[in-house]
Amino acid sequence: MKVEIISSKFIKPSLPTAPTHRKYKLSFFNQLAPPAYPGIVFFFLSNDKNHEVEVENDNVKKLKLEKSLSEILTHFYPLAGKYVKEDLLVDCNDQGVEVFEARVHNISLAELVHGRPELVDSFAPTAMTMASSNPSPVAAIQINTFEQDGFAVGMRISHKITDGFTQATFIKEWAIASKEGIEKVMWPSFELGSLFFQRENFLASSRIPGGTKGLKSLSLRDLIPTKSSSSESGTPPKRQPSRVLVLTALIWRTLIHIARAKHGYLRPSLLSLSMDLRERTGLQPPKNSFGNLFTHSTARFMIEKNKMELHDFVFLLKEAINKTSEDYAFNIVKAWLQTTLLIKKAWL
Repeated sequence: MKVEIISSKFIKPSLPTAPTHRKYKLSFFNQLAPPAYPGIVFFFLSNDKNHEVEVENDNVKKLKLEKSLSEILTHFYPLAGKYVKEDLLVDCNDQGVEVFEARVHNISLAELVHGRPELVDSFAPTAMTMASSNPSPVAAIQINTFEQDGFAVGMRISHKITDGFTQATFIKEWAIASKEGIEKVMWPSFELGSLFFQRENFLASSRIPGGTKGLKSLSLRDLIPTKSSSSESGTPPKRQPSRVLVLTALIWRTLIHIARAKHGYLRPSLLSLSMDLRERTGLQPPKNSFGNLFTHSTARFMIEKNKMELHDFVFLLKEAINKTSEDYAFNIVKAWLQTTLLIKKAWL
């Protein structure tokens, strides 16, 4: 297989970003996020048997994707900018998202999807190239055309700027813009930087006389995850597990069975989950908040304590998520707030 890059261009926002939004400052959670560029690839299988018709249809789809990308970037404008590491901000200069066009040789899309998953990474832009530059791009896209049966769209978006929730929201809204029109797309919120501001910014502002007024309105209680009335009364709410939770439990149990078949005995297992925190804090940031606001939850399977039924694994996952929500999710934010309180004491 060979993936040949034949061209590249920058897709800019269809409307210029307002000067007041030129500097997108990262939040405290952005500072903690890894400097990685996770990739995702979408495959579009062509159903046209006529090759010429297939190529024409694919070209129309690509042009539509590029047009809707230009439109959606007016809503998600930091993605079209550059990350300036030293200043902990995104320069929203409307440079655009670089879109690479590539041709795929010696393999069909069907063959790739059903038998060669290890090659998928080749269909997204190179993460190392993106990370090595400074200022660095926030996002890049690669459109790959197969010789016979369709095309693939691969993308990488900086984890330093966005978490999985934001990336999924961007992809969903891009799809809506492409299918239904930009007027159907929601606007994300960019408030996380003001709710969880950078430590450097806080330390600098705390030296300004009178700057403690805003600090006195903050309390540790504001950052404790909210609990439902049923949990406060000691009775856990009875809710059906989500499909994602059940599927995750099924995959986890299957992997444990595979490990037992491989090693000849049952072994303990640990599963780490990324968990969105947007609806798990007393500060209640908007659900559509752009940026990073997540933590990790860990579930443990212990041979001497746990059973192997599917509902047992669902329980382990729910228990881990609930514990993270109530006891652990904001430990790091508490540490951040303690810094706030220490500086506040210095002014009192």
